[in-house]
Amino acid sequence: LPKTVEAVYRYEDKDCGHVMDVVRFKPKDFRTRRPDGKWTMGGVTRVPYRLPQMLAGIKEGRDILILEGEKDCDNAAKIGLTATTFCGGSGKWRDEYLKWFEDANVACIPDNDHAGIKGMNIIASKITKVTKSVLWLELPDIPEKGDLSNWLSIEGNDLDKFNTMVRDSAVKWTSDLANEWDDTADEYDEWP
Repeated sequence: LPKTVEAVYRYEDKDCGHVMDVVRFKPKDFRTRRPDGKWTMGGVTRVPYRLPQMLAGIKEGRDILILEGEKDCDNAAKIGLTATTFCGGSGKWRDEYLKWFEDANVACIPDNDHAGIKGMNIIASKITKVTKSVLWLELPDIPEKGDLSNWLSIEGNDLDKFNTMVRDSAVKWTSDLANEWDDTADEYDEWP
């Protein structure tokens, strides 16, 4: 089956300069591409997705959602939320991202699967060193491997309901939360 481009997610530096793209194909596959069109990451400084919007949100004191995919971040933005993710998904954290989260209020929202929860716990354990706060929220009523986009597709789920859920259901992340998960239960899907 030939691959067709389904979406192109543009990653930008703090000054809105084009850093790289993540290209989503159908059937589902992802590849990274430099601004010059080359399918390599050589010479690319990696940054969180939607970095300029994230930095503006931190400055305004807004919660920054950490999600597992660019599509989820874009859907979050459509309802007025500020969200980010990382090239390769939640399991592909790099310590060079830490500086971008200083003094941020963060809410980690994993996909509904073991790999997502495990990866998001790794991120939470890293960023808690520099952020003001880290909340943890697992979305209700979504299917196995479901995500924020699935939650938003449910009738009646909107910004108000999301904000109420964060207020009523989110918990402060602690390392005790991470220790609840058994690392051997599921193999992590490796990024190519």
